[in-house]
Amino acid sequence: MHEFSIAQQITQVVFRTARENEAKLIERVVVVIGELTLLNEEQVRFWVEEVFSHKDISRGATLEIINRPALVRCSKCGFQGAPSCPGPEAHFLLPTLVCPHCGQPGMDIKEGRECLIQRITFQK
Repeated sequence: MHEFSIAQQITQVVFRTARENEAKLIERVVVVIGELTLLNEEQVRFWVEEVFSHKDISRGATLEIINRPALVRCSKCGFQGAPSCPGPEAHFLLPTLVCPHCGQPGMDIKEGRECLIQRITFQK
């Protein structure tokens, strides 16, 4: 359940940033989660909102989660686009990204691994 630890890290950064900027109220937080992180958006949302609900500074804050699709480039044939990813079994296996065009392994991941806070909106 790495969603809980990710949510903890997100809320720690949000609260630290609010404190450093002398914020009175956190209004909105935008988080980008890449497809290849295999994070469950609903669980991340639940835990972040749960933590926010217990602090006055963040009680009414809205959380927006943007899903970033995976983008890969094949080092063999130059294909660039979405990978052919395994389904839910990727949580239990070590998946290998194979080029959907030429079938060869060796994909360079360009997007889809990120989990980042894109924006924090607050009142001073």
